[in-house]
Amino acid sequence: MSSITKAASICSWPQKFYDTIRPMNPVTGSRQFRFIPKGAEIGFGNYFYHGVVQEQGGICRNPVYTEHRDLLQKVTGRLVHHADRKLPYEAILTDTGVENAGCLPGGKIVFCRGLIESMQAETRDFGLGYIPLEDKVAAVMSHEMVHAGARHGARTLEMTLCLSVLIYVASQVAALAFAIFFVHYLRDPIFLGYSRSNELESDRHGMKLMQRAGYDPKAALWVMHLFSTTHPRTGIKWFDQIILYPMDKILSTHPAPDDRIQHAEKTLALLASGKLK
Repeated sequence: MSSITKAASICSWPQKFYDTIRPMNPVTGSRQFRFIPKGAEIGFGNYFYHGVVQEQGGICRNPVYTEHRDLLQKVTGRLVHHADRKLPYEAILTDTGVENAGCLPGGKIVFCRGLIESMQAETRDFGLGYIPLEDKVAAVMSHEMVHAGARHGARTLEMTLCLSVLIYVASQVAALAFAIFFVHYLRDPIFLGYSRSNELESDRHGMKLMQRAGYDPKAALWVMHLFSTTHPRTGIKWFDQIILYPMDKILSTHPAPDDRIQHAEKTLALLASGKLK
């Protein structure tokens, strides 16, 4: 090895170290500090997977839902080929009427039977025209896959560990009052705000993933309209706007439905114009 090659190799180490601890997020394209490796993400997901599935009614094996299971696998397989980050994505239909879906770190996705039934039974198009059930399922699946691809679960774990260390150090250096104040008054708002940000990020990049896979991203907007119809409202306009809406923006893990719809409409317009790919 020549002296020039050796020098180049030595000079590249700082960049390699920087790329290791603050790599590029393949979904968002931004650099983020990382100290939980990919293998650990997958391990966390595998560890919690069985318990989460059981909490959601266990794996749905009823032959009545064979068509739903097959559709879920078809959509998953199609989206995986276009995902920004390669993970062992896996989707399971669980036997519960709850209208929900979730993703664990590493790519394991739980899709509740109740959600796909609700999407199939809903006859309203919310002004978006006819959208096939497959596209609606793809809207939910792409959103959940982005959670894993963008490391939302892993980043939350990293933040939890960092804040735990900060609280411990503060409690040891005569700043116990600060530690108590933080735990009781600041921790939850920080994590809730972070969670809402992750949801909007998954909405945006999930719609991009849908379009790359050949699905209609309008289906994501349809799903958000569907969720908004089940969102608690009193019907008293001033109360909903002054009380419930601000509470959604501050105390919820998810953005207010109207906010998500507005963000999705903007994303849809960008995708249609070719400004977002």
